[in-house]
Amino acid sequence: MSGVILGICITAVSYVAISKLIKKNESSVRSYLNSTAEKLRDYLENFITEKRQNESKQSQEGESASEIGNKKNKLFQN
Repeated sequence: MSGVILGICITAVSYVAISKLIKKNESSVRSYLNSTAEKLRDYLENFITEKRQNESKQSQEGESASEIGNKKNKLFQN
């Protein structure tokens, strides 16, 4: 009988210990995902900002890349 009680106690302690480890790992994974999401957001914001700056530079310089491409297509068609 004492063996059964000891087994139940060991099982309960193991369950509590494992559940705490799982919660700790979940918080670690959650913090990793949050930091990765922040890095991705920053990267995309920088990419969009650079793209807009490049587009505004092209419009200020005169011809855009599409206009140059259209001229090349016309040359090859003739």
